[in-house]
Amino acid sequence: MAPIYIDELYLAAHRGTEMETAVFVAILGANLLLLQDFGSFATAASPGFRTAVTARGLNYVCQVLTPILKEKLSSLTIPDIEGNAETPIGSVRYELKNIQLSNLALPTSSLTSTSQGLVIQASDISFYIHGDWQYRGNDWPHIEDHGTCEIKIYEVFLEVHIGVATDSSGHAVVSTNYCDLHIGKLDIQFDGGASWLYNLFSSDISDELKGSIEEQICKTASLEIDTEGNKALASMPVNITISSVAEVDFAMIQDPIITTGHIETNHKGEFFRTDHPVEAPFTPPSLPAVTENTSMLYMWLTDYMANTAGFVYLAAGKLSYVVTPNMVPPSLPIQLNTSYFKDIIPQLYSKFPNWGMELKLNATKPPLLKLSSSGANFTVFGDVLVNVLKPGNSSDSELAFVLGAVVLAEAEFYLKNNSANLFVCGNTTFIRINLSLVSTNIGDFDVDVLQEAANLLSILYIIPLINNYANSGVPFPVIDDMTLTNASLKLGEDYVLVAADIVYS
Repeated sequence: MAPIYIDELYLAAHRGTEMETAVFVAILGANLLLLQDFGSFATAASPGFRTAVTARGLNYVCQVLTPILKEKLSSLTIPDIEGNAETPIGSVRYELKNIQLSNLALPTSSLTSTSQGLVIQASDISFYIHGDWQYRGNDWPHIEDHGTCEIKIYEVFLEVHIGVATDSSGHAVVSTNYCDLHIGKLDIQFDGGASWLYNLFSSDISDELKGSIEEQICKTASLEIDTEGNKALASMPVNITISSVAEVDFAMIQDPIITTGHIETNHKGEFFRTDHPVEAPFTPPSLPAVTENTSMLYMWLTDYMANTAGFVYLAAGKLSYVVTPNMVPPSLPIQLNTSYFKDIIPQLYSKFPNWGMELKLNATKPPLLKLSSSGANFTVFGDVLVNVLKPGNSSDSELAFVLGAVVLAEAEFYLKNNSANLFVCGNTTFIRINLSLVSTNIGDFDVDVLQEAANLLSILYIIPLINNYANSGVPFPVIDDMTLTNASLKLGEDYVLVAADIVYS
């Protein structure tokens, strides 16, 4: 048969029909992402998040896809087939109605990637077709007859090319741009009417019937992929909620990059406020070319992604903390009372003798993460408002002074499984804090005398505040029933690279 060309593939995701799931598994979006947050862009910004599915990953997807494809093909609704054929009784117009497929065998299949898209191939397919037949002679006296038939079809080869692109909303779209179904052998057994006669020359209409069946199955399969596949992809959420104030936009920012070795998808990978989304004032870094190929799936998370999270939580007022006297463990050498500062800040004690103290910690700029192959550094910018509390009335306070603080920390990353989801999480460790005196109501003093207290403050309160969010992690967008295994991570310039294998149940 001549191939059919048609002018026209990330993870909380929605379950669809089996063909919908199969198509999304085939491209992972989003997915993961997958499948889970595209249009054709003449030029595209650098991604905050990137994925690559390798040839090994596609091989596994093919294993998952084969039984689903078999079941879906078996349930295809094939339109009536009609045509003309020359027979020993003359030229006839035949019709094959109420067609049903059965006993489909799909022993060999493959899923590969090319620069043009995905290619599904299956060979040695065999199946039966049951249906009702009727014919009418084209010439006088227009003899007619009807009955049932069973058609055994085998040595079938199928090849489908699926183009993958993105739409303006950030969803993947697929289009079947090529389908070729070739029937090697076809045996017909007529029943009813003068079947004994028609069985004698059934081979005369086999070739005509082959072409009709090939064309109808290709048209039906292509339509199924294009309609059901895109329906499923359009329903995939491109935003994943992280907390009550933040979500991650996993929109693809360009068409997938497909080569003979992998499928690469580039995503926005930016945190936004759920109630008031605003673009963060950062630029995603350039990522290196994809060279990894031993695992099924690779995911790049950039420091840009983490920094947009800091921007969101700062804007939402979540990077602030108040430390009151009763929160400081009695075992610590420094308590929040001016009497503990009598020797290092005399004027504080002189003006407010034996007053309690309250510390208001506020981030003044978004925290910044810098990743490299040698490690990760984390910087927090903020100020500390030091209030004094009138004895006997803690609600009566006065501002004593304001300190500027730059906290430097080391960051490390780890992977955490939570139910079926894989999270990349962070943890920061204190290095040092640099202080400055921003304003004072007790006169100038040397802030170096507060270094020990500031170090303690950072260790006990500032770093835990940051880790409260970092330890929660960022989930990878995957579809229902898909889990990531054998996961590992490594650091690179401006990114964390996570490698994993896929298990689909």
